[in-house]
Amino acid sequence: MSTYEEKRLENIKKNQEVLKSLEIEGLAEFSNEKKRKSPQKNQKVSKKLQKSKEEPSPVRRSRRIGGLEPSLANSAEVPLELKDVPVVRMRNLPYERPGDLDATTALRSEEFKGNHEAFVSEIKRIIESDETRDSPGEFDVKSVKRYDLSEKRVTKVLPDRIFSIQFHPTTSSRIIAAGDKMGRIGIWNFKSEENISKSEGKDEEEEEDSKIKKEENEEEGEGNEEEEEEKEEEAEAEQEDEVTVYEPHHRPVNCIQWDGEDRLYSCGYDGRLRRFNVSSEVFEEIHCDPKKALNWITKDNCGNNVAYAATSLGSVIRIDTRAKKMTTEFQLKDRKIYTVDIHKNSNLFVTSCIDTSVNLWDLRKVGKNIDSFNAKKAVSSAFFSKVEGNRLVALSYDDHIYHWDEVQKKGLSNISSFNHNNNTGRWLTPFKPCWNYGSDEVFAVGSMDRSLEIFNCKTKSKTNRLNHELLTTVPTLNVFHPHLNIIASSN
Repeated sequence: MSTYEEKRLENIKKNQEVLKSLEIEGLAEFSNEKKRKSPQKNQKVSKKLQKSKEEPSPVRRSRRIGGLEPSLANSAEVPLELKDVPVVRMRNLPYERPGDLDATTALRSEEFKGNHEAFVSEIKRIIESDETRDSPGEFDVKSVKRYDLSEKRVTKVLPDRIFSIQFHPTTSSRIIAAGDKMGRIGIWNFKSEENISKSEGKDEEEEEDSKIKKEENEEEGEGNEEEEEEKEEEAEAEQEDEVTVYEPHHRPVNCIQWDGEDRLYSCGYDGRLRRFNVSSEVFEEIHCDPKKALNWITKDNCGNNVAYAATSLGSVIRIDTRAKKMTTEFQLKDRKIYTVDIHKNSNLFVTSCIDTSVNLWDLRKVGKNIDSFNAKKAVSSAFFSKVEGNRLVALSYDDHIYHWDEVQKKGLSNISSFNHNNNTGRWLTPFKPCWNYGSDEVFAVGSMDRSLEIFNCKTKSKTNRLNHELLTTVPTLNVFHPHLNIIASSN
């Protein structure tokens, strides 16, 4: 035995003698008993496990999923205070209807039937009158300052957020078509004879002549006040704006384009391209692929029965609208293409993509782009100017509006930009710039401060800001009339 062990045993004996002298010999036995009782924790755990082994209570099953009637639906056990509570039903939403669709069955409800008939008769009148669709004259930038807004020019066309808007292309028509978030298309036939802008008002001489005639009639005592009031009421009734709502899609309608006086193209997230033939009152199904949402459509500039559509999978498809089938698919990108626009006088077309790029392509050989530009964030739209197409404007989420001059000659090299807040967020439709049909210099974009901003590419500046007390929302989408001095805004 080592010296260390001997010393330890001696210390133990001394300690035991001290404990005996103090009469606390049971201290060691108490510590041993405490150690023996420690495994009681495991016994508690086992009791919990025993409780979990009890039979589970029956699981409540849904009677609706099982196809059974509710147990208290028609019984006397329903509390009296709940019997008089009105039943709140889910609003009627558009549903998928494949194939050609009759316009009357596509109406949102029967209350729009009268407005539908009036709209069809108005389109037929325009066709019979042979109204011109000549290119508009030069646009006067100063006329923007005379734009005005009134209560008669504000109406609710659709129940949900608007995703697309377009004017009817004839000279005198003020018909507006719009598509919303749930797949509806609304037609607003704006009939009011009220002045659209101060520039369209009567001349001072005409107003003076009318005042003189009224004074003469009052002096001579001609006319009866009651008859005049009745005539005014009849005239107001005739001038009431007509709104018609159709449900040809069941997902957001991303783009609407007029083709002639009586054909309206529409496409949306449901992958369906429809053509509303107003004369025959039919929504024709031109193309359908539910796996590829259609984000934008544009017509061939040669007047052929060909349309190009941008898809959510990075391709542009060529569709024969007469044969109602897709002829070619160009896989240009790996990610979503927002817009596609064809140049008015050449084979160029431009795409804007979620991968931050703007690309110029040639329709004759689409395999490789002619030129490209990359912003810092996704580019939500890119469009050529309407007159000669020598300018291009693109809008990006990096809070910039980019525009290029002489695109046909210099491609995307001659670039300049405007600072603009483009982050519309989740609950607003993304901004899209709209060119004026009479100028290659002027375009408009909505603003987050509930106003409409007019930009001039020639002076490279913001020329005007349109706001009004009746403009209570952000005008995310805007469009100029092709012939009249009007601009429509929507949210």
